Amino acid sequence: MMPDPRDTIISTNPLSPEHLQALTDARLRSKKIRRAASAAALSGWSLALFALITAPFGMFGDWLSIITAIGLTICAINELRGSSMLKRFNPRATTLLALNQLGLCLLILFYCAASIYQTLHSPSLKQASANPELDDMMSGMILPLTYGLYGILAIVGGLTTLLTAWYYQSRAKLIRAFLSQTPDWVLQTLRAAG
Repeated sequence: MMPDPRDTIISTNPLSPEHLQALTDARLRSKKIRRAASAAALSGWSLALFALITAPFGMFGDWLSIITAIGLTICAINELRGSSMLKRFNPRATTLLALNQLGLCLLILFYCAASIYQTLHSPSLKQASANPELDDMMSGMILPLTYGLYGILAIVGGLTTLLTAWYYQSRAKLIRAFLSQTPDWVLQTLRAAG
């Protein structure tokens, strides 16, 4: 039986133990960068899902849903682009992702403010029934709930996006250090591996 030529190719390793060690070391040093890329990808797909869920409400004439869906779609695209850039160790990714999170923060704050405005100026809030006492009671319940709900959303959403922007920007130093300490052939290999 003749040996398979592929066995010969597989058995002869073109990389020396030093090359393999350099690749292993680089993968370990890039762990935090790759983790940020995974976080950005998860965030991007989550934002795309929220945009998809929000968009149908715009078909019923809800202008706030249309604006929110468009904003979420833009943020999702930027987040996925940033993730891809991080996987290639592009230092500009951190700025893109941080600015994207700041844009998302503004979108969340706009959404909360517009939702409060819509609730306060809703005709149904002013006179829901023929009973004025019931209207006052409903108004007394709806207003605190509206302020509470959208206020909490604004605070939590705002803080989360600001902290995420800081997290992404903190990866810039790691990428610069990684690029300066890693041989070009290792970078090319890791970029090709994705």
